Amino acid sequence: MCRPIAASSSAWGSAALASLGRNEDAKAVVERLVELQPGITCGTAILQTRYAKPEHRVALENALRRAGLPKGGPRRVDSPAIL
Repeated sequence: MCRPIAASSSAWGSAALASLGRNEDAKAVVERLVELQPGITCGTAILQTRYAKPEHRVALENALRRAGLPKGGPRRVDSPAIL
C-alpha cells in the first residue's frame, strides 16, 4: 500500500502538472496513484487540504479532475494509507 505522504505528494503533483497544461503527464501520475491507492477520489484528496478559502479548494479539485482523478465526494476513510 502507498504511504500517505507519497499519495498526497502524487495528488499534489498531478494537480500541479494539470495546472501547467501537462495533462498527459498528470494523467500518468494519477494512473499510478490509483494503482497504489484504489478508491482515491478528488474528495478524499481534498480532505487533506488546509486551504481556508473555498475557492482554493475548488481550484485544487478542478486541477485534480483535469488530471483524471475521479470526482467522488469526501467519505470517511479508516485506512491511514488513504489521503
